[in-house]
Amino acid sequence: MNRQLAPLLAMRSTPPLTDTQRAAHSVEAAYWLRFIADGRRTEVFRIDSAEEALSVSISNPDVARDVLAALGTLAKPSVQQRLVEVGLSQGFPDDIRNLATFHAGYHIQRFGRMIDNEQAMAVEQAWRNEADPATKTALGVVVGALGVNPAKATEEIRNFPASTTPLP
Repeated sequence: MNRQLAPLLAMRSTPPLTDTQRAAHSVEAAYWLRFIADGRRTEVFRIDSAEEALSVSISNPDVARDVLAALGTLAKPSVQQRLVEVGLSQGFPDDIRNLATFHAGYHIQRFGRMIDNEQAMAVEQAWRNEADPATKTALGVVVGALGVNPAKATEEIRNFPASTTPLP
């Protein structure tokens, strides 16, 4: 079949895609990858080979939500590291950062911890320093998924200021 179609296809020239067409194709591709990932259809339709393209596409606001959902279903350390990286980066809009962070927390719960200690400490430090409630909540999901450090939890409880009002 390839021998018959290759010469025929070589004779046919198609015009290059316009920017609008290329953007539309990106949106459609991201939608279908998310559709496959959401329905747990990845056993039939493998999307692992799209990891690099998905990772790069996070910076495109038109497809970021679909891309993050699809990327979060891949059980790879590089995916978890990328989700945390996006969540901690100031270079992305807050809604995308928060969504990436939520996906990172879910990824950790589903596949186990795949980030190194440096990234884990960076998430915890960002959580401690964050003032925005939505971002703090998203970071808290990852901190919670990473597990409680008993020594740090005890220290936090002991350092919490005691209430000055009497108990009822």
